[in-house]
Amino acid sequence: MKSITIRFFLTVGLIAFIACTSERNDSANEKIHLQENKQVAEIVDLIDSCPSWWDSYPTYVFNDEMQVKLGACLKKISAYNTENIRQAVNSYYSHHFSEGTFEANEKGKIYVLIRYIFNINIKDKRIADLPPEIGWFNPGKEENILWPLSEVDEEGNIKIGNRAALYTGQRYLPLEEFDYFNKRFGRRKIKTEPGKN
Repeated sequence: MKSITIRFFLTVGLIAFIACTSERNDSANEKIHLQENKQVAEIVDLIDSCPSWWDSYPTYVFNDEMQVKLGACLKKISAYNTENIRQAVNSYYSHHFSEGTFEANEKGKIYVLIRYIFNINIKDKRIADLPPEIGWFNPGKEENILWPLSEVDEEGNIKIGNRAALYTGQRYLPLEEFDYFNKRFGRRKIKTEPGKN
């Protein structure tokens, strides 16, 4: 009888320990998930706040002030990890696509962001073996895939080569392009504030 009682209390204790540990793990996972969601929301807000060519209507010329503002916005986004940026791009794209508002303004913001965060440089020409399912804009007569950026330095400062431009071309598939560029080029190393990347 005594042996059964001891086994009973040990079993109850073990169940309580597992339940408590599981609850702590669930709570920790929930906190991580909430933190990730918060960061994704922050990135979406940053994407939305980035200037685009549409903001320079009717000239569609990026002046120095807009270029500085765009560079600062992109640098803030680059401080986040790749998966959170991808989720934010997906969220931004899905929202505007479902609302029927994924137009040149919205496409352009993601298009430039992808070229900023991935390690593409002015020497990278058009990709001859680009898979057909990867949607990206044909930059007209420009001969590199960094277009419209002409430089991204180690500090994350940008230069725009063709300041008067519009995005035109086939249907843009930002997630497919994001994944392909991530796999092919990897992340650009930019000096950012520690803790997010």
